Amino acid sequence: MDVQQLIQPERVHGSLYTDPQVFADELSRLWYRSWVFVAHASEIVEPGDYVTRNIGRQPVIVTRAEDGAIHVLLNRCSHRANLLCQADRGSAHAFRCPYHGWTFTNTGELVGVPFPQGYAEPPRRELGLARAPRVDAYHGFVFASLAPGGPGLKEHLGVATEAFDRLADLSPAGEIELTAGWLRHRVAANWKMAVENQVDGYHPRFVHESLFSAADYQIRELCSGNAESLARDLGNGHTELDFRPEYRAEGEPFVWFGRASEAKFPAYAAASAPGTAIGAPRN
Repeated sequence: MDVQQLIQPERVHGSLYTDPQVFADELSRLWYRSWVFVAHASEIVEPGDYVTRNIGRQPVIVTRAEDGAIHVLLNRCSHRANLLCQADRGSAHAFRCPYHGWTFTNTGELVGVPFPQGYAEPPRRELGLARAPRVDAYHGFVFASLAPGGPGLKEHLGVATEAFDRLADLSPAGEIELTAGWLRHRVAANWKMAVENQVDGYHPRFVHESLFSAADYQIRELCSGNAESLARDLGNGHTELDFRPEYRAEGEPFVWFGRASEAKFPAYAAASAPGTAIGAPRN
């Protein structure tokens, strides 16, 4: 499908969000060719730790091997494609398929087949789990690509690496740990609607007004008609809703986290060097 025919300078066709063929093309051309965030390294600290995620519609297991390397395995048994691991997270040095008992290491190698005498030829070790051919990380954020070739992760992120740098600057140690888990949302819409909503600074004053009224937080002003906040196109499909012009105008540490946060977290504030994203929002 020639998607460009559906895009005009001032409008796009609604089928971009509803046509099954458009979605299928997006899966094959975007999700299964590009880099997709799958986990943070702090979620799988110890050898054997794993989490289960998805790349598009493909379920994957993100594992930490004995040598510390991170692997991204397709969460489908190589025998009959049964879902191999059903838990969201855990620790295991091997995964056993609940359908026929085939067993794989947490790096994907086939190590056990029940009743091998029933096969004309014993299953070969090469029949291990499919895996993402490329895995890389930036500031602990682990990405995987199901395509064996293409731009590297830093080339793919491009200017967006600066947003990751700012996030890491929120830690006095220069790195973050994801230990509180995830806030999950189930969105009954095309995936692009959720992405676009994250860089839509037009709706908060209407959709979230009750929250602004109840909480002592300045985001109402950040989204006002006089605000200098803006949505940025960072290239390669990356976007950002940038509130920094308004934060800088406030000139107050922790203003992005709510008033008096410095008093609430004195140890955190003391450990943060002046001029960082914590002490004073930078350009």
